[in-house]
Amino acid sequence: GIITFGIAFNNQITLTNAANNAAQVLMAGTGQITDPCASANTALAQAGASLNNSNIYGSNPLAFSISAYTNPTTPNTVGPYNVVFSVSGGPSCPTEVASMVTGQEIVVTATYGCKLQFLGINFAPNCKLSAQTAEVVQ
Repeated sequence: GIITFGIAFNNQITLTNAANNAAQVLMAGTGQITDPCASANTALAQAGASLNNSNIYGSNPLAFSISAYTNPTTPNTVGPYNVVFSVSGGPSCPTEVASMVTGQEIVVTATYGCKLQFLGINFAPNCKLSAQTAEVVQ
């Protein structure tokens, strides 16, 4: 049971780090990013490479969404998109560059399934880890 929980905890830390990396990439923002979804996908795939494991996540692979707070009460959100771990491919949203305005908040939310199985019993069959990071576009 401790080992199973340790794996889930490690995955949560990795997920948080991957979401943070994706948000920092998008923070470069104006003039630097041409496709926010492709950039976030690449950052998540690189920082969360150990999360590319169907034995752990089951039916909830690593996924992300991006929210741009152009309006404080109603963000412009794209996603969720499943992260593609290959060199080419993945989600694309080049029109969302218009939402990345200097001084505005960008929020990256990443989710990943977890498997809390011990002695053949899955104690949380719908377990889903989540991490969220906000950065200001520079």
